[in-house]
Amino acid sequence: MTLFLRMLGAICWLIAVVVLVVAPPAYRQQYRILKTWPAAQAEVLSSRVIQHSTKSGPLYATELRFAFSVDGRPISGEYVFPHESTSRERKEKQAARYPVGSRHQIRYNPADVSDVRIRPGYNPEFFVVPVFLSGVALIFAATGAIFWGVAVLFRRRATRITT
Repeated sequence: MTLFLRMLGAICWLIAVVVLVVAPPAYRQQYRILKTWPAAQAEVLSSRVIQHSTKSGPLYATELRFAFSVDGRPISGEYVFPHESTSRERKEKQAARYPVGSRHQIRYNPADVSDVRIRPGYNPEFFVVPVFLSGVALIFAATGAIFWGVAVLFRRRATRITT
């Protein structure tokens, strides 16, 4: 039993380490966008909720169509928020924060102006993926510690019983 619990703990720690290796590049990418991509003011042309069908049910995402200019050249494009939800209401609220005609700061990739980020900044929405990965790593690390600790307690108890 203790060997099994220690193995579970070690597997959890291994998963935590793998996730922690993946998280820093995601942080660096978002930081690089904040520091090197030019900013522009974009006007929202449309804001809607789109639905994707999956085997487990519908998922919803917010899609924005927008226009901005780069060096006096008009650019239009669309942006689909990267995190989908099973709650249409949650995505409707998100879409409502971007009404038609409203203006929002974006950052665009100078190598490909159709590659944009909405609401860039040091906020949870912009850093959602790396923050999520860090949270997953912490959960696996804590779970691994719990499994390992319970294994140690079982071993101590078994040692006391046999002596």
